[in-house]
Amino acid sequence: MHAAEGFTRYLDKSQGVLDTAELDALFLNVADRFFGFPFVTYGNALQRGKMDETFISTTVCNGWWSHYVDEDYAQVDPVFSLLPYRSSPFAWIESLETSAKRGRQCLRESEEAGLTNGVSLSLRGPGQFYAVSFAGRPDKATKPEMAALNAISNLYHAQRQELSDGEPDGALTPAELRYLGWIAQGKTISETAEICGVADISVSKRLSESYQKLGENGRVRTVLKLVGLGVLAPDWFRPWDQ
Repeated sequence: MHAAEGFTRYLDKSQGVLDTAELDALFLNVADRFFGFPFVTYGNALQRGKMDETFISTTVCNGWWSHYVDEDYAQVDPVFSLLPYRSSPFAWIESLETSAKRGRQCLRESEEAGLTNGVSLSLRGPGQFYAVSFAGRPDKATKPEMAALNAISNLYHAQRQELSDGEPDGALTPAELRYLGWIAQGKTISETAEICGVADISVSKRLSESYQKLGENGRVRTVLKLVGLGVLAPDWFRPWDQ
């Protein structure tokens, strides 16, 4: 892979990014293109076990997370257990040394789901404990690659926090508007996720956040409100004056 090139690419392209959705897309693209990791999960490690609050963005398929929740793996996940004690990136296989039977089962099944050669690292700040994980490449990451991923991830986290602080409360993000636009066209959550190249859980989470911002309790009322406000203009909507 191309660790140094990936870091330079991210550093250059991230300087002009204006919103979190664009930054997320850049981060995911660099992880896949330059490091060979198609599956990336970024989230709040303090919310362990609360899937709807933990994962801010993920490209891992919703089927794995459904199984993860059903098996209650958050309570035994050896990667989660190791994160608080590591200040640098580590390969998931390292967590097997101290994991119990269920923890080993969790990792084994994650590999069967395509999450191979996983790497995780913690992203710390005042009152914060976030984490990012990479998986899905056929071989193990090298030390230079892990060092570059560490630098990129920490920069991404700091930039994302800054952008999030600058977004006005109650304002819909570009990602939320994009997902709602497809929902307004009659697409399901799974279809929207496939079109946008993200996991189902990412779309579901963003939609839930948009409902709360607009004071609505579901996608139909939310879409109708946005159509009425002129924010969305789906093909089926034809104002009387047209």
